Parts: sequence; structure tokens; C-alpha cells
Amino acid sequence: MRLDTAEPWTLMVAGFLLSLGLIVCAAVTMPPVWILLRLLGQDPWPPAEGLAVLAIVAIVFVTAFTALCTFLYNVVARCAGGLAVTLTEDAPAATAPEPAPPEPEAPSGT
Repeated sequence: MRLDTAEPWTLMVAGFLLSLGLIVCAAVTMPPVWILLRLLGQDPWPPAEGLAVLAIVAIVFVTAFTALCTFLYNVVARCAGGLAVTLTEDAPAATAPEPAPPEPEAPSGT
């Protein structure tokens, strides 16, 4: 199987959704951390007021970086032929050798 081109629009949308999901995870986990820090008497950083702007900038940068990497991959794949993947069946797992049977006891001379 050979991957010789990547669709920029598809990967840009995937990068956008991935960064949006990470921002949602951060938005859910940060308020309890801030509450805990305030209870401990510490000043949380970064302040909550500027995080919406920071999140939007992060989403834009991740989406743009994904599109840039896709275009770079397409240029390199055009020159080098792309990424070739060979699929094979799994080999059976090697089994441990059977333990040797116990040696028979020597007859006693009594």
C-alpha cells in the first residue's frame, strides 16, 4: 500500500477538530485546578480572562500547522514517491520448550 498524497482539506479539518477537543478538555479541567489553587492561597496562572483568546489562537495555529505539514508532505512525496507500507500476517508466537521429564530414581541397593 502506498500513501503518495494527502488531502489537505481533510487533514486540516481533522487538525481543527483535534485542537478543539483538546481545548474543551482543558476548559473542563482548569476550573477545578483554579478553585483548588485559590483554596490553597495561591494565585492561579494564567488568569481566566485571557484564556478564551489564547484558545482561539491555539486552534488557528494548530489548524494552520496541520495544513502546512500536509502541503510539505505532498511536495516530499511527489519527489520521493510517498510512504510505502507492507501488510503481512502475524507470525505465530514462539512457544517455550517443553520441560524435560524428571529422571527416574536410581534403585537403592537395600
